Formats: sequence, C-alpha cells, structure tokens
Amino acid sequence: MTVAMPALQQTLGACSCTPVQSPTQSPTQSPVQGTQAAAGAQSITSLVPGSLQSDQTLVDQALSTLRTSATGSQVVDRLLASGAKINVISDSEFAALGQGDSYAFYDPTKDTMFLRRSDLADPSKRAFAAVAIAHEGTHLLDDVGKVTDPMATRITNQVIAAGGLETAAGIEARNQGAFEVMMVKEARAFLMAGQVARELGVSLPTADPTSVAAAGGNDRTTYAKVWERLLQSNYNKQGRTAAVQFA
Repeated sequence: MTVAMPALQQTLGACSCTPVQSPTQSPTQSPVQGTQAAAGAQSITSLVPGSLQSDQTLVDQALSTLRTSATGSQVVDRLLASGAKINVISDSEFAALGQGDSYAFYDPTKDTMFLRRSDLADPSKRAFAAVAIAHEGTHLLDDVGKVTDPMATRITNQVIAAGGLETAAGIEARNQGAFEVMMVKEARAFLMAGQVARELGVSLPTADPTSVAAAGGNDRTTYAKVWERLLQSNYNKQGRTAAVQFA
C-alpha cells in the first residue's frame, strides 16, 4: 500500500548534492543536503486512500530509525521536502514486478520507492530497511533534482556526432551513455547508503558496494572506490569500461 510523505512549504530545487562539492566534508555529512524539516512528535508520513495503518506504522518506524543516523536524518528531511512516496508491498508483489531479488527499488515513472513489508515488519531488519531507504531515497532525490540531466544532454550530442541512432556507432554511444548514467546514479546511492550503514552499525557482505562506501567517507576517494566495485559487479554484465564521473 502506498504511504505518501506530505509536501512541505520548502521547494526541492535542483539537487546540489554531489559528494565532490567539498573533499573535506566530514564522513557523516550527507551528499543529499537540503532544508531541515520539522521532526517533532508528529508522524513523518501520511496515509493516502487505500493504505493500511499497519504500513504507516512500519514506514514510520523505519524512518525513525533512519533519523538516528546523522546522514539518514538529512535524507528524511529531503524526502519530506520532496513529498516522496513509499509503497509497501509483499514479497510476492516484488516478484510479480520483476524485482524478486531486490531489497527495495525506486520507480521513476511513479516517483515512488517500493519496500518489502517483510523487511519492515522484522525488528531485526529495521536498520537494514533504513539503509535501503537511504539508497532508494537518493535515487528519488537525484531524479527530482535532475542531477544527471547534463549527462543526458552530452550523450545526445555524442549520439548525433556518431551518426545518430540509424548507425551502429550512434547506438553504441547511446548504450555507453546510458551505462555511465546508471553508474553515476548507483555510485551516489551506494555512497549515501554506506554512510548510513556505518552510522547505524549495519554490516553487509564485503562484495556489496555499500560496504565499500561504509569503509570511507562522503568524498571523492570513496566514491571512486564504489565506482570500481560497481564495474566489477552484476551492474556491469556487459563488461563495459567507464572512467569515474561525478554529477
């Protein structure tokens, strides 16, 4: 069921949340920066028609856990400001949507994050669910902030220069460009999730890019290490190469 966060008075402008703005950032400073929303005792989310009160409670608990992380608190504030939505669904619904192996995912066509009800309902996985929200929330915020739009413009020009999509070179320019956009988006999301994982004491497999990010700070060096891990992961099944890029 969908749980929507209320849009606040503040406007979420173009995201200035690159992890490379200041190489001297403290490890707990989030790459997703923005207006501080009132925390208070009020519920951080609001129900939309058709939602379950139990889902509301589960999301509130996960977001409250996320707020105990200095980095995660900034994420929650930005999500509040953007009016972000979270859809809580079952494991079978994850599978039906082709996301059976995912812990969570963000659908840009719906401007919505999808979380597993089973993870949210398990107290032992609540901190892990908070890390997942940090990851998918970064995708949502970057999408709203149009962080990769300049890359899209550059890629379009490269495709045209290569002869357009009627040519093999043009198609390859498009495919490589799409891969690089994905790499930037995932590197940013894993960098954020890693900061939250470290602050919440969540351990993940060493092969997970989140672990690489958790071992460092919100800086260029850690971002580059996450990038290299992604190149060696299932995110790069075609074995492409790509120099580190920052958005």
